[in-house]
Amino acid sequence: MYMIDDIKPRVGALKYLVESQIVFCSSTWQGDAQLVVSCKVSIPVNHNREGITTDSLPMLVFILTTLLSHVTQTPVMDEAIDRSGRSVVNFLIGALKPNSASGSHLVASKLLDITNEKTVIEFVTECFHCLWPNQNNSKKVLLMLTGEAAYMRKAGDMLTKTLPNMIHFTCAAHGLNQIAETIRNSFPLVNDLIENVHKIFVKAPTRIDMFREALPHVPLPPEPVVTRWDTWLEAVAYYDKHFAELKCVIFRFDPNESNAMHTVLNLLQLQSIRDEVRYINSNYSILITAIKKLGTYGLSLQEQFMVLDAVKQKINSYNSHDASTLDVKRECEFLKPINAQ
Repeated sequence: MYMIDDIKPRVGALKYLVESQIVFCSSTWQGDAQLVVSCKVSIPVNHNREGITTDSLPMLVFILTTLLSHVTQTPVMDEAIDRSGRSVVNFLIGALKPNSASGSHLVASKLLDITNEKTVIEFVTECFHCLWPNQNNSKKVLLMLTGEAAYMRKAGDMLTKTLPNMIHFTCAAHGLNQIAETIRNSFPLVNDLIENVHKIFVKAPTRIDMFREALPHVPLPPEPVVTRWDTWLEAVAYYDKHFAELKCVIFRFDPNESNAMHTVLNLLQLQSIRDEVRYINSNYSILITAIKKLGTYGLSLQEQFMVLDAVKQKINSYNSHDASTLDVKRECEFLKPINAQ
């Protein structure tokens, strides 16, 4: 992947966009044909985008800034760790639309030696200067979307002082994943069951054959994906649906074959484990639907708020005062804009 460490040169930033084949697809510009003609430049399509020379790049950034200069804007900040363990921060921007999804264009990516609110703010400032070096568009920035990390929250809070009309909103799907992680941490026995049941079927063809012979229409127990906690809730739903059948099959296995087998057999004998699985699935399965809904491309801002409101109303309606429910309710309080009035 082509990374740019200095986003100040416009050509460098657009070279990254073009080589990554991320923006400037012809379908993006159907409503702006007149502007494209007046600029005397053709917007590249997928099959010939690689052939663009750097001579075209200043014109491309001119088109992007012209399209956005007269509309309200929504920047998006995304930070991730690449395969080499480096922190990569991305800056995207698009036009804010009230009743439809706002398409975003990747402006720049940068490697950060130190990831904190100061370096994030510096990067955002550089990106705005790159796009509009001779004008102040701060009043047109109404919404900024970032991840849930603490330094992103601090950066958003500090940026609102220079961007007076901006509301800082953290990623809704990330927030729901945080709630799902809180649920997982609140039920360690259920988590142990899911982890160890998966272990007893890994590289165990004999057990798999026994399972499929006994339950030919039931899939093997799922393995949750780390950091995607909706998959953990899906695993809980699986156990809630197939608990009795799964228990009968596992009790046919040799209890002395592995430590994981011994752990699973002990857990399955606890009545509390069945009650906890049923409780989690009956109360928190709404998160599975909500996380998948928010992962759908094309949701408007209003639709996203409706998904979050449904989750908050469902969870806050519970009258239970046990520690796990209270922890989940506290996490729900973060499902809102950081600095909204």
